[in-house]
Amino acid sequence: MLTKRQKIADSQKSVALWFDDSKIKAVESRFAELRQLDPNKSMSEAEIAAMIRAVPSVRKEVMTRATEIIKDTLGENQQGAARRLSSRLASDAALKKLLR
Repeated sequence: MLTKRQKIADSQKSVALWFDDSKIKAVESRFAELRQLDPNKSMSEAEIAAMIRAVPSVRKEVMTRATEIIKDTLGENQQGAARRLSSRLASDAALKKLLR
């Protein structure tokens, strides 16, 4: 019996894709779900690439959550300030480096 990683490797043999390591677990999980629905399912390069693109980066998830917290904290009447703070966080070089 093939392991999950072996099944993924088998279906991707002819596909050379590079993607962020933080996305591997999400892609493996989604692929396992698809395999349970159809054990003989194989995926094209385009399908695999689309699945990878659909997984948000850690940086994007952190920024989305930080923006929500800023908006909640400042309140409805401070949306301009919330946008500026979110923009400042998104463009901060040190934060970008930490979230790589």
